[in-house]
Formats: sequence, C-alpha cells, structure tokens
Amino acid sequence: MNRLLLNKIILVLSTLSAIFGIAFLFWILITLTYKGLSAINLDIFTKDLVNGGIRNLLVGQFTMALIASALAVPLGNACWDLAKRVF
Repeated sequence: MNRLLLNKIILVLSTLSAIFGIAFLFWILITLTYKGLSAINLDIFTKDLVNGGIRNLLVGQFTMALIASALAVPLGNACWDLAKRVF
C-alpha cells in the first residue's frame, strides 16, 4: 500500500471520528438545553444555595475574579515597565 492511499484512509477515519465525537457533544448540549430551560428562573440567582439558588456561588466567583485582577494588573504593568527598560 503506498503512502498516498494510507494518508487518505487515515484522513477519512480521523474525519469520521471527529464528526462522531462532535455529534455526541451536540447531543449532550441539546439534551441539557431541553431539560434545563424549564429550571431557569429569577429565583435561582436571588436565593442562597441552601434554598435552591446560586447567589452565594456568583458572589464568590466575582470576588475571586476581582481579587485576581487586583493582584494581576499591577504586577503585569510592573513587569511590562521592567521589560521595556531591559529590552
């Protein structure tokens, strides 16, 4: 079997594998969307986790992002200034 034929066979098999995997991912996404749309309402965002909401999770996520930004932005600016002087 020559290399060109082997290359085309492998290309077809890998393309079919990718299509198969992406089809399953879309199936999962469609299932989650279908079953999850009925559960979304405003109470989810305004109640605590104990009462069936995610308010404290959202507050914690925004707090971590704010702290990370407060640490990373000045450090990044300092490194940029140092790099401009050195190089």
